Amino acid sequence: MADLEEQAKEDVMEENGSDQNNAGDESALSNGDGLDLDRIHISPVPKFFGFKQFKKLLEKHLSGIDIRKVRQMKFDAYVSFKSPEDAQLAISKLNGLEVKKTVLKVQLAQTEKKSFAPSTQQIRPKTAKESVTKLADVPYEEQLRQKANESSKLCERLLTELKKANVDDSDKLKTGQLVKKVLPSPKIRAYRNKCEFTIGRTREEKVCVGFVGGRFSQNEHHVIPVDDVDNITESMKRIVEAVAEFVESSGLPPFDEFARVGVWKMLTVREFGGDVMLILTVNPLEDKEKEESLKKDFCLRFLDRSTFSERRFRVTSLFWHSIANCSDQVEYEHIGGAPYIYENLLGCRFRVSPSAFFQTNSLAASVLYTTIGEACGLSSSVAVPTDEAKNDPDEVSCKRPKLCEEGDAKEEENKESESQPPAPESSTILLDICCGTGTIGQCVLQEFRKRNKVCCIGVDVIESAIVDARENAKANGMSQNMCRYIAGKAEDVFPSLRFHIPPGFDLQESNVVGVLDPPRCGVHEKVVLGCRMMDTMRRLIFVSCNPAAAMKNIVDLCRPT
Repeated sequence: MADLEEQAKEDVMEENGSDQNNAGDESALSNGDGLDLDRIHISPVPKFFGFKQFKKLLEKHLSGIDIRKVRQMKFDAYVSFKSPEDAQLAISKLNGLEVKKTVLKVQLAQTEKKSFAPSTQQIRPKTAKESVTKLADVPYEEQLRQKANESSKLCERLLTELKKANVDDSDKLKTGQLVKKVLPSPKIRAYRNKCEFTIGRTREEKVCVGFVGGRFSQNEHHVIPVDDVDNITESMKRIVEAVAEFVESSGLPPFDEFARVGVWKMLTVREFGGDVMLILTVNPLEDKEKEESLKKDFCLRFLDRSTFSERRFRVTSLFWHSIANCSDQVEYEHIGGAPYIYENLLGCRFRVSPSAFFQTNSLAASVLYTTIGEACGLSSSVAVPTDEAKNDPDEVSCKRPKLCEEGDAKEEENKESESQPPAPESSTILLDICCGTGTIGQCVLQEFRKRNKVCCIGVDVIESAIVDARENAKANGMSQNMCRYIAGKAEDVFPSLRFHIPPGFDLQESNVVGVLDPPRCGVHEKVVLGCRMMDTMRRLIFVSCNPAAAMKNIVDLCRPT
């Protein structure tokens, strides 16, 4: 798969480069009938045929012919020669040639019309809606269809990689069996509970709080107003407008990314129901008295009760974030209002601090967490492999999990439930890996603790997140005997996990189900190795917001060795 990706990159590079070269090629000979006499068109190019392979093909069959340029695209290729005679000779050698079960059709290429005059058409600047919500005008059903297609393509890649890794039964799996229907979000407008807005200037040099437009590489940097963006609330838009007014009235300029001067950098808004937190990011001021004065003015402006009646927004928490470089340590200073805001999700209440991660669409998060809970299998007893199972091909091995067709598994499960009495109640340990503030584990526990003996052990490297997770557990009535959180690396915690198990649970006897919700880029291979060495963990749910980036992790988790 890596080879194919590299070939694709080469194809794109060659195509782009050749386009630029072709644009300046005025020496192409035309017969006056719309055909180039010294350039041929080859179609179709065999599937997965890289540029290097294509060049070798030409070198093999066109030996001795002077080739000037080669331009390869996904399905077509163009080759330019020194003379019309060379082009005709190439056609005679390549036309009808079979390559990888593909018969090449080769003929003179049509003349491309080229314009060398600079374009006088003015390009319309993109709106914020076009920049940050590219699919906003696409019907939601079509968006779901596109996501389903992307998921199928990713699944095909995954199955290819699993087969390469010799994962058990991977050759029996089909994409259609694995990819389920995309679950829609209950809310598709004004759903974001967090948004980061850049403070800067518009093209007209007016102070603006919004989204970045232009390209740094082209020395462009301007801010686009948020008026037409429909994934944020009207309240958030009114706050953005009020902050722009505050910045302008301060008399201090927004931060200039190129000159590296100025004060105001970014506004972060976190909004949960009636709770709203504002985080104002600034470039550190040399005049500390002036900075303290700005903090007080900010509090007076946005914690005033009149904002609710006059401006129709309500702010409950204010933080000041002073930072010179993005690589500096992040420290949030609480300057007014409550230190936290709160969100309710699936019967649980979670406190949210400035740095805490929380799904940006709360209602969609409810769908996600419910699905994770179902995937954990806590509604029914998870099969525990025994020593005898190692020699039984129909059983699941701890160290080498067998991939099975879900439909067949459910059918077998239904047959067994009809013929056998209910299994005795067993305890389940939910291992929440990369737990953050504990949202997934606690939502799953809240649903299943009423009818299952279940506990949760959460692990995360961020200590502040663990502190929040513990406080959330207390607020949700989950004691240390039900919910425990450990700050540390998962691979370091796993070997001593038995010492953190609550009373009444046993790491060897209980069903151990893992939920791994890593950062966007995936997890370190040591975490993967730690999960593989947890031979008591019978099931692992891998949650990913970027499956393409997480593919290596998933394959490594499934490898037989």
